[in-house]
Amino acid sequence: MALDIVFGWHLDGFTYPETSTGKDFSLGSLVVGPAGLAQQLALRLGVTKPFLPQAVRIANYMRALEQIDDGDQFYSKSFALDSWSTASCLLVMREQLISAGWDGNPVTQASRKLLSFSAVEQVVFPLGSPSETLRAIL
Repeated sequence: MALDIVFGWHLDGFTYPETSTGKDFSLGSLVVGPAGLAQQLALRLGVTKPFLPQAVRIANYMRALEQIDDGDQFYSKSFALDSWSTASCLLVMREQLISAGWDGNPVTQASRKLLSFSAVEQVVFPLGSPSETLRAIL
């Protein structure tokens, strides 16, 4: 059985009619954007992970940041003032790094920030993020 996919960069939200052009439609086609396509590929490849709400992911990342924070990390002052917001912002940066191809391992002659991110990766367990799913698909 063939999988008929209609893909459009803007089709991850609710749209009607569900088509790439907004004019034509067909029954039985899967209409998806980038996130929907990644989800379907992960499902068919068997690399899906349980969904974790963003608040849980931030809390897990905050605990990992806390474990390596020795007061001399690049985020230490901000983390001492507002640990939740700092963890949230750093989690976004982590997702961008992973989406760009970083595997979490230390990089030779890395900056202080990247070394901190690498240290956090050693204590945080997989967070079930979209970027991790994309990495598993690739």
